[in-house]
Amino acid sequence: MWKRHSLRIGSLIFLSVHAHGAVWYVDKDNSFGIEDGATWNRAFTAVQAGIDAAFAAGGGEVWVAEGIYDELRSSPNADESGQDTGSIVMRPGVHLFGGFIGIGLGGFETLRWRRDGDAHGVTLDGSKARGGLAAHHVVVGANDATLDGFIITGGAAQGSDTNPTGSGGGMYNSGASPNVVNCRFAGNLAFNNAGMSNGNGASPQVTNCLFTGDGTLTRPWRTISTVLAFTAGIPTQQFLIKVGEGTYSEQITLSDNALLVGNKDGSTVIQAPTVVVRANGGQMRHLVIQQTADDPSPVQHLVEIESAFVVLRDVTFEGSTPQSVGLYISGAASSGSLVTDCSFRNLGIGIEAVGSTPRIRRCSFDQLGLHGLVVRSAAQKVDDGSLGDVTDANSGYNVFGETGGAAVVNETGQPLNMQNNYWGTDDATAEQVAGRIEGEGNFEPFLNKSIIPATLIVNVWNAETILPVNSGNVQVSPGAFSTSENTEGVYVFACLPAESYTVSVSALGYVDSGPMKITVSAGETKSVSAPLMPDAVPPTDSDGDGLSDSDEDGVYYTDKYKADTDDDGVNDDVEIAFSTDPTTSDQAQFCDIDAVDGVNAVDVQLVINAALGLDIAPYNGDVDLSGETDAIDVQLVINTALGLSR
Repeated sequence: MWKRHSLRIGSLIFLSVHAHGAVWYVDKDNSFGIEDGATWNRAFTAVQAGIDAAFAAGGGEVWVAEGIYDELRSSPNADESGQDTGSIVMRPGVHLFGGFIGIGLGGFETLRWRRDGDAHGVTLDGSKARGGLAAHHVVVGANDATLDGFIITGGAAQGSDTNPTGSGGGMYNSGASPNVVNCRFAGNLAFNNAGMSNGNGASPQVTNCLFTGDGTLTRPWRTISTVLAFTAGIPTQQFLIKVGEGTYSEQITLSDNALLVGNKDGSTVIQAPTVVVRANGGQMRHLVIQQTADDPSPVQHLVEIESAFVVLRDVTFEGSTPQSVGLYISGAASSGSLVTDCSFRNLGIGIEAVGSTPRIRRCSFDQLGLHGLVVRSAAQKVDDGSLGDVTDANSGYNVFGETGGAAVVNETGQPLNMQNNYWGTDDATAEQVAGRIEGEGNFEPFLNKSIIPATLIVNVWNAETILPVNSGNVQVSPGAFSTSENTEGVYVFACLPAESYTVSVSALGYVDSGPMKITVSAGETKSVSAPLMPDAVPPTDSDGDGLSDSDEDGVYYTDKYKADTDDDGVNDDVEIAFSTDPTTSDQAQFCDIDAVDGVNAVDVQLVINAALGLDIAPYNGDVDLSGETDAIDVQLVINTALGLSR
């Protein structure tokens, strides 16, 4: 990491600057029972305790003995994000030095130049510092402070890219310029600047430091499991993990919301005993999953999905033994999982599903020793998936090539939809297709040619705000293609036959887009946009009471031409809001709900204030004998607050 001679030089520099000479000691192995940092035998066991003691005394040096410091840390708002960052927080006038033996043979150093960071490394590990989760920043810097001789790792700045918690997984400097010397930043995660983030005029002096494996494009991690270890503790945030060209031989367990993406050219290969997926929201794209050649197990599952919703897209499963299974999926929680554009070859079984059948579309099954798909019976069968549904524009078009046994085995006793698939033979008859299926199945209509389907993507957005419209109804005709996937206003028809179509888009509160003509070719992916104008005609409210005429006629049965149907001094919308009958005069009830103080205007206003965050008191009603009833006072306040006319 760094050499002894560099430390000697540093000691001369810093000894000339810090004349006070006070030293506090930190050694995680201190078991003497006293921790005040005064000597090695009384050393603090946590780095932050040493920093705080030195700062409280007006500054000094903190010497840290070898070891991994991964304790829990509470550092609320250290980066002004309003959150607990789980960081080691540096302080002005406090200078940290690592590389000491500390308590132990050859230790108890009294001279700083005796330290040796190569032999006695000090690691500041933030992987579980924040309540068991990764620290947003392992270290937060300060002016007139030094960090010398440390490995900084385990930070995960998983906030948004515009928030402090999204930058500087290793070190975060905001308006602070510490001296950072002889340090190594490795294995930190962030949206931006994973190793070190500097902002608001920060200009740290960085000398003889190494930044490696921080997950950036120029300093990628060497293994997939490294980044997955960090994202496993962040279940609510989706992470895109881009995996470059090469073969990765490691055990992989996909974490919540991790999107694992390789190269589209098939150059990203994973050789693992089993890729395990037990977390929801995981996705795998553009990967080649190969069976480990020397695996001695009689049956190997290349990928296991256990009670988790997962999407597999453009994944190639390659086996090498007749006992191997490409994808094993089980558990009711796997309901709705999607397997699309995947290839299964040189395996015993392509997909084995127990208890939950995924949606399988546009996949190929070939050179399989046993079967393409096997659906096992289970105590709690969830009949949610299919191989193809003629009424679903996002299903079917699977290709079944050479298999040693049946192409599909259904052991559930319930029919499985497998329509619009190609069964390996042109001009096949229904009897020939049925011969490739064991168990109940709806396979007609089927394809007599191995046709590559087209994909149509319809983008629906608000023409005024440019925001996505998620409530759209997208229709494609001719055909029964009314079902589509919708993600943030993007509607996908993944399995359309090559043809010319008419696309119509509508949504509640918007003007219909009108028909759009589109032609798609086999294997083509085509996108169209449908900007929708908001409906410019608001619901009619003839009496101006805030209730539409249609609601007054069909829901509340009030007079749509009269704001106060029962003439009790309270408008219909107010009575409905406070659960009183707008068609029957109940002014007495409305004027004094608690029947105690005789002044309901105040009672109601307190409720309104709490709901709207206002601070208004209508004391100009009956209380001051102005002639206006309390109910009218309340209505005036409501109108003012909501911008309504009286």
